[in-house]
Amino acid sequence: MKLFRCCDGVRDELVIEAPSFRAAAERYIETESSGEQTATLRIDVRVAPIDLDAAARWIPVLLEPTEPQFKDPAPHIWRNLQMIVHDKGVYLREACLRCGIYRVTETGVGSLESVTPLSKSVAYEDADEESLANLNRAIDNRQADLFDRQQESQEHAGGECAANSNVDGDISPNPG
Repeated sequence: MKLFRCCDGVRDELVIEAPSFRAAAERYIETESSGEQTATLRIDVRVAPIDLDAAARWIPVLLEPTEPQFKDPAPHIWRNLQMIVHDKGVYLREACLRCGIYRVTETGVGSLESVTPLSKSVAYEDADEESLANLNRAIDNRQADLFDRQQESQEHAGGECAANSNVDGDISPNPG
């Protein structure tokens, strides 16, 4: 373990014990982050080893948002609403079929000058009339599918029973 001085230019500098530059930067962000965020944040942390022979480095750290909790412990069910593939990456917009919130994921290919050749950001947005309408349509479709399956099951069971019934309507293994 080594000692590093870490600072992001906004908060106070801290001395962090860690095995590497990246681990020090990530621990700095963990100790200083507070509040609930709804989108990915990129924070550049200046990490300098206490050993004066080594140079300081700027380490980018992506701080992902926590997925909003659903009312019950069941997970979100995400449905893809829109996907755009372009020369700089992929944009994906999804809505939860349980509560209607949106999840927007953007993945970038970066550039040669970029510190990170591939970036990803996630953001959560509140439900709106459109996502709630999608939610209601999905519920209606699931109920219709369930009803159709029940009808098919009853028809199938009724057909087998009719084939094995005698003239009086009694069910027997060998009709006749």
